[in-house]
Order: sequence, then structure tokens, then C-alpha cells
Amino acid sequence: MIGSVAAAHPLRVVVGGPPAAGRTTPADELAVVLRAQDRDTIRVTVDDFLFARAQRYRRGR
Repeated sequence: MIGSVAAAHPLRVVVGGPPAAGRTTPADELAVVLRAQDRDTIRVTVDDFLFARAQRYRRGR
């Protein structure tokens, strides 16, 4: 379904979940599929940017 979306702006897809939930493999596989469809694809991760709860919730949940 993602591959059929046509938008005037870049489409952003988020594969989310808690640490160790298994996000990396599906995100990698999705990027492979989209590239095979000649979609421009940038694969990024934010795992290295996880802050401690006290810092994340400093301004509220």
C-alpha cells in the first residue's frame, strides 16, 4: 500500500515500538521493497537518540 501512495511531498513512514520490539528488520525489508519499486528511500534510525525517561518527560508526557 505504501508503494501506491502518490504525494506532492516526501512520504514519511515510521516503524515504531519499544526497544527490542523488532523494528529494525521490518524497516530494512520495507526499504528494500520500496527501492525495488524505484522509490527514493532514506533509511534512518533513532535508536542512538533514546533519552532517559526523566529527560523525555521533562515537558510532560
